[in-house]
Amino acid sequence: MVSTEECGMSRSTDAGHFFQTSESLATSERKAAKAQNKAGNPIKLPSKLLALLLDPTDDDKIWLAEAAGEVKRVDLDVCKSHHAHVECRN
Repeated sequence: MVSTEECGMSRSTDAGHFFQTSESLATSERKAAKAQNKAGNPIKLPSKLLALLLDPTDDDKIWLAEAAGEVKRVDLDVCKSHHAHVECRN
């Protein structure tokens, strides 16, 4: 098997180096604009939100579960959070 380096080919993960449909370009632009929105002091999450629960012990806090395996307790008044890494086992 010949490697890409031996053939003079390069590798890239930059989306700009690949063919994209008009729809995917519009989606990328919409997401980039949405990421710049700072109105309302948004919480930035590194992965997809899987669940959100109200904290039964404190009305000003919520629990967030993320796809990256983290659970966060977020204080809605000041947007401070406490992190914990979790694993799913069968």
